[in-house]
Amino acid sequence: MKNQYRAALDRARRERKLVLVNFTGYACTNCHWMKANMFTRPEVAGALRNFVLVELYTDGTDDASRVNQELQQTKFATIAIPYYAILDPDENVVASFPGLTRDPAEYLAFLGKSGAGKAAQSDLAGLTITRLEGGSFDDAALQGKVVVVDFWATWCVPCIKEIPGFNRLNDELGGSGVVVLGVDMDEDGGAPLVESFLKDHPMKYRVVLGSPELKERFHVNSLPTTVVFDRSGKALQRFEGFTKADLLESAVKTAL
Repeated sequence: MKNQYRAALDRARRERKLVLVNFTGYACTNCHWMKANMFTRPEVAGALRNFVLVELYTDGTDDASRVNQELQQTKFATIAIPYYAILDPDENVVASFPGLTRDPAEYLAFLGKSGAGKAAQSDLAGLTITRLEGGSFDDAALQGKVVVVDFWATWCVPCIKEIPGFNRLNDELGGSGVVVLGVDMDEDGGAPLVESFLKDHPMKYRVVLGSPELKERFHVNSLPTTVVFDRSGKALQRFEGFTKADLLESAVKTAL
């Protein structure tokens, strides 16, 4: 969102999220560097999805820039940019970060101060999913494991392209405490459709059936969507769309 501070707070309240405010500028070189080089890193981009994001430009000649600069000066006693702040929907400041950094770990630590930077809106606690053969999947098998949850569908071409990478991940790291879980999100067909699909596209990892509840809980708005959880069940990274196997493997090894 751009120059919509109040709208961002309202959206955060509806979605039960925090707001990440980016005080930025049209002519700010460091601001542009952060946007092009830091925010696009997979681990940072994944963490940012857990916030409502709003850019507030402060260096223009328009009324919006004046209002944004006044807000920054009043609330944070500075007009320096870039400047980042995490707020709750009631405008309470959770954390702030001044200036540019070229260290992803430093920026992730800032995002992690809110809890949202390291965890998705839902973790694996109390996960209820259905096995292909019927009945509920026992999530005790996921406890203490690094879990890779892949939301996919039989009609999704990028999902199919990712299967070999997940098979390799399962083969190579399954013995090191990694569990790959394929969650089918087909709206119709159920287990018979998936079982037929698996004859032509074998998956060496666990495959279960998704539900509208899971779609809402994990904010699955596009397929494929893959979430990597650490051993405590908290989301570490999130990928949307086709993801190269080496990027996914790197995220998993970070969690080990």
